[in-house]
Amino acid sequence: MKFHGFGNRKDFNGAFELFKETAKEGSTFGQRMLAACYYHGKGVPQNYRLSYIWSSICYSGGEELCLVLRGLSETELRTGSLEAAQLEALQLSETLPKSSKTQSTEVR
Repeated sequence: MKFHGFGNRKDFNGAFELFKETAKEGSTFGQRMLAACYYHGKGVPQNYRLSYIWSSICYSGGEELCLVLRGLSETELRTGSLEAAQLEALQLSETLPKSSKTQSTEVR
């Protein structure tokens, strides 16, 4: 596993790319891990806006764990940036396939 380094050395860049691919396919696990990579700056420069966007999409897919990460990301954003991230999360969620947990494309 690239992120945790099981059997290999840790490869955050490789893990990020895998999470990005699965997130775009609608995987809430991939979305959560992608948001975590952005939040912590693992395999990608730290970006609270993208962490907020992906954790919002993940949460709207039914993954309750994403609510915590979304809250942490939200505290790092200014009001104007938060509003822009909310809109971007909604727009992006409408382009992604629904996960098995998703009831609608509406971002909560």
